[in-house]
Amino acid sequence: LYNGYPYVDSHFDAQPARRGFGDAIRSFNQWVHDHPDLEQVVIPVRDGMSIVRRREINFEGFRAAMLHKYPAGIDSSEIPGVASVAPKTSSDGANMQSYVGRFDGSNASHASPAMAAAAKNSANPADIDPSALPTSTKWSVLSSRVEGLVAELSQVVGRQDAYCVSQSDAEGPAMRAVREKMLTTDWAGEWQQQRTMFSYGEEMSTDPLEAMLLKELVFMAMPRRVLEIGMFVGYGAVAMLEGSPEAQVTSLEIDPYLKDWLVSCLGDMPEISKRHDIAVGPALDTLPALTGEFDLVFIDANKAEYRQYVEIILERKLLSASGVIVCDNVLYNGYPY
Repeated sequence: LYNGYPYVDSHFDAQPARRGFGDAIRSFNQWVHDHPDLEQVVIPVRDGMSIVRRREINFEGFRAAMLHKYPAGIDSSEIPGVASVAPKTSSDGANMQSYVGRFDGSNASHASPAMAAAAKNSANPADIDPSALPTSTKWSVLSSRVEGLVAELSQVVGRQDAYCVSQSDAEGPAMRAVREKMLTTDWAGEWQQQRTMFSYGEEMSTDPLEAMLLKELVFMAMPRRVLEIGMFVGYGAVAMLEGSPEAQVTSLEIDPYLKDWLVSCLGDMPEISKRHDIAVGPALDTLPALTGEFDLVFIDANKAEYRQYVEIILERKLLSASGVIVCDNVLYNGYPY
């Protein structure tokens, strides 16, 4: 990226050398994206960073690398099951949760520019600019403070979300199945029928770029066990399962509806579902019930409880010596809270 934005054709920079540099980078990004043997994720961090790897995994080589990293081997029998915990209720039966669901009031077609771009990639209508599609992620920003509009302009002009997604192609078949089912689910209807605990929308899901980054992080780190706190439809969980053929993922999710939703989605993908364990209940109740160590922890649940999650993880020694914790939503739509 050029100072955080996509390079444009025949770059506007006055210096010919830098203009040629920009054209070369655009060409390189597209070349990697189109390469049949490579998989790429483009991350909009300052001047941009891409993660590239072979698309096909050599399973024997991968297992050899796992055994080198973990000489004791991988014994699936050492991975304990997790019991479900019912949500706490108040005296009148109402769920005691600080989370209240999605922001309603938007007529947007998609949650974010990245989600719109991903949908365009699957439908592939060449005449639609995904960065111009209506999105709902910013609705609460614009409704709460006028200066949010100024911040929005930088993304509208830069279009970095849409560009990075257009050059990233790490979404596998299981990830795609989850995303496509999520887009066709009538979340408003499910909420009105009181089947879900909260009012949901696709903006609750892990963003496509974030999910693809998680997939590559798992591929590079080769964790034996992964813990996800806050699952929703499981797009992030499935991304991490796709990232490693050996990783076992445990997801903590408060809504039993979402567990059944994902299980039915992955019904014909046993190689993915057999390595995924879902514990239903409030994370502050299910987290202390876990045993053993996790090599990677992804936190994307109740934002007011992030500190408590990490404190429990550290107190109960759930993080391995080489473990890493990844926290989502530490910025608000890309900007500091």
